[in-house]
Amino acid sequence: MGLRFTIYENPQEFLQRTERFLLKREAENNLPLGLLYQAAEPDSPYKNPLLALAEREAEIIAALIMTPPHYLIWSAGDIPDEAAALVLRELFERNISFPGIVAPKETARKAEAEWKKLTGAGSETVMDQRIYILEKVNDLPYAGGTLSLASEKDEELAAGWISDFSRATPENTLSIEEGRKKARQFISERSLYLWLKDGRPVSMAKKARPTKHGVVVNLVYTPDEERKKGYASACVAALSRELLKSYKFCSLYTDLANPTSNHIYQEIGYKPAADSVMLKWV
Repeated sequence: MGLRFTIYENPQEFLQRTERFLLKREAENNLPLGLLYQAAEPDSPYKNPLLALAEREAEIIAALIMTPPHYLIWSAGDIPDEAAALVLRELFERNISFPGIVAPKETARKAEAEWKKLTGAGSETVMDQRIYILEKVNDLPYAGGTLSLASEKDEELAAGWISDFSRATPENTLSIEEGRKKARQFISERSLYLWLKDGRPVSMAKKARPTKHGVVVNLVYTPDEERKKGYASACVAALSRELLKSYKFCSLYTDLANPTSNHIYQEIGYKPAADSVMLKWV
């Protein structure tokens, strides 16, 4: 039997079918797996996600998830050329649009070539990324201060920082009002943390997308006037140490064009797990 492409309408059914496959490379699949867990919740914010599989007989070759209007996320691991071609061809023939993809580097290049063949569209690299995994925080002389869970009194500060952070991200820039909405949500979820120096917030980081055994650290931000003082390192190290009390590992994405952040995370103890690329169709 040859390759088969299937689209699922029900996130719970898709999770049941793919969870074991995705958990085999749990850290590398933190993005699709984390999104899928959220999509399968009864009160999920994700409406009508695209959920698809490429299979050969009963064997899953690739799992894909897209929460419109965002990028199409591919599961970890290299896939055969013919499977990449099948996925892109099926999406094209079904007239399913998406702005680009996030995928392992080799998979992304195969998808890029196939999409150009089908549509004539080119692509540009939005970001070369590296996925890191941490199982133990290194004992280093981190900057002084304390980790604190953000509370309602921090909402306005967090709103500004979230908005500022978004300006450096490839997908979208958030207004202060949108930042305020996010801050309110994260504070309510108890997922946003601040690094306090003498009681004053100087950096932040967030717990995100928990999976079976791991959790992601993201939204790491320090305002310009507090940079180069070691606060981000101290914040991420302390948050990671706290999260490792409940999870086997932490993971995070970095921009390979930013050598400083990659160096900082490796000093803390994060180890490279896989490379990923974000491509935008142009």
